[in-house]
Amino acid sequence: MNTIKTLLAFTVGAWLLAGCAGIGGESAEQTQQRYAQAMAEAQTAYDKVYAVEFAWRDTQDLMKAAQKAAEKGEYDKAIALANQSRKESELAYNQYLEQKGAGPRF
Repeated sequence: MNTIKTLLAFTVGAWLLAGCAGIGGESAEQTQQRYAQAMAEAQTAYDKVYAVEFAWRDTQDLMKAAQKAAEKGEYDKAIALANQSRKESELAYNQYLEQKGAGPRF
């Protein structure tokens, strides 16, 4: 019985602590700065893969969608799209490195 009470008290305490940690949160300015950072990283990664002519088809569309979401004030969505764009560019560049010497072998 004591174990159940202890477990319940611990669970409620952890729940309250987690709830209090979310109070205040991130300011709008901080969110905008995170978006700007994510977008800058996405653009840098895209420029790198574009320079070797190996950019994927939809990556730039993701960056445009991120920019539109930010213009609407949807910064969490914009950050997610910018991060997805960066990851696609990084994957495309890795694909380029792996396949740059590919060709027919006779």
